[in-house]
Parts: sequence; C-alpha cells; structure tokens
Amino acid sequence: MGLSEESASNRSVESLASDTLPVATHIWNYAQKGELLAKAALEIRSFLTELAQSASITVHAIDSRSKSLDSYVKKSCKEGHDGIPKYSDPATQIRDCVAARAILFTRDARDLFVQVLLLHTKVIEHVNPGDLKFNGYDSEHLVISDLNDEGVKKRYPALTRYLLDFSGLEIQLRSVAAHAWAEYEHDVRYNARGVPGFACEGSEPNRSMVCRSGRDAPRHGRPLRKYRGSPE
Repeated sequence: MGLSEESASNRSVESLASDTLPVATHIWNYAQKGELLAKAALEIRSFLTELAQSASITVHAIDSRSKSLDSYVKKSCKEGHDGIPKYSDPATQIRDCVAARAILFTRDARDLFVQVLLLHTKVIEHVNPGDLKFNGYDSEHLVISDLNDEGVKKRYPALTRYLLDFSGLEIQLRSVAAHAWAEYEHDVRYNARGVPGFACEGSEPNRSMVCRSGRDAPRHGRPLRKYRGSPE
C-alpha cells in the first residue's frame, strides 16, 4: 500500500462512460463508490485513533487514504514478469482500496496496537513483509474484514459498509524509526533509479552503498531488538 497515492481521482464515472472501449465491471463498480471510499478512509482514521486512546497508546501519526480510480485501474491491470495478469479477480484480490497507517514511537507500542486490532476487528491477513525482503523494512501489515462490536459499527457506518462491499482494508503499523527507514529506502530504490551511483540491483561495481546498507540493516539491527521498550 502506498499512502502517498492521491485520494482524488483524475477520472470520473462520466469519463469512463465516454470511453470507446468496454469498461470492466469491477472498474465501473469501483468508479461509482468514490464517496463511500472517501468516507470510509476518514472513518478508519477515527476508529484507529479511538482504539489507540482506549488502550493508552501514544501515536505519532495516523494516516489514511482511498485509492483513486486511476490507481485502482493501473493496479488491477498489473502483470507479472511472465506477462500473466497479477490479479485474476481484482474486485476480491485488491485489499487496499482503503488503507491506513499508524506510526508509533516504539516497537512495543506497535506490537500492542497489533493486539488491540486483533481484539476489536476480524483480521484475515497479518504479515511483516520485511521478514522476506531483508532490506531493513519493518512494518506490520494487517487486513481486516469486519468490526467486532455492533455499537462501533453504528458509529462508523461508512467503514462498516465498505467492509461489507469490499474484500478487506489494509492497515500498516510501524515505529517512527521503521517509517523513516521505509521512506528513505523507497526514495533510494525507486525515485533514484537511473541516477548514476544509485544502482540498487544487479552487480554493477558502482552500486550505491546506500542500497547495500538497506540489505544489511536487518543483520545489524537484529541484536538491538532486545531493547524493545526504547525509542529506536
């Protein structure tokens, strides 16, 4: 999930209707739910703020967004390296149409927030991609499909409706330090592509030390994880 994506779409239902090529049903349906998506994005932020306060968790920041129509179309049409579409059923497989991210001050706070979410929502997926990437990335990714409390559902009607209509909502939880690293690594790996001295892949002799430091970060950082109560 990229929370930097624009929430406002550059396209509209009217522009889709004027297209000469047929529009896939899932894209047409998505285009008509823009208002619901925007409201659900606001409500998930409020819901996470409420959970943090109820558990006395100090949060650095909570962000949320709805995926724009352009972004949804682009993602639904993605292909793998073999040329085969990444999503055979985008309507059920894309789970970050609305997404949120909470940044905590310590890993302890992050882990506590995970437990709070497990208690108050139905979590259908929970993974830390950094466990497989080995590039210093450290963020808990959860996908929720329902709220557990009926009273909460009444207070957040758009969020509840979204969870009924869509296959899930992605929430990322990370520490301040992990967020800083993720932003840094993303800028180097993606935004600096093609810049001399910043080759992050392959075996070029001029590969940036910055990129190598990303791959080495888990190895260097692992001994420090015992200090889980301290800011990183």
